[in-house]
Amino acid sequence: MTYQWDNKKPTAQMLGRWQPFHDGHYTLFKEIIKKTGQVCIQIRDVQGVMIIPLILKQLRKILKKD
Repeated sequence: MTYQWDNKKPTAQMLGRWQPFHDGHYTLFKEIIKKTGQVCIQIRDVQGVMIIPLILKQLRKILKKD
């Protein structure tokens, strides 16, 4: 998937912990893309919990489906 980010395009934000990033999140992501064209996925830091490497690995795997 190749994409060029455009700061002038409408953009939606998805903020969460994504523990784990599952098909429901991915479905929401696809709907946002249909409506706005781009989405910024934000990962909320949960103090003392080291989950971010796992989440990023899951996101990359899920987003490569299409």
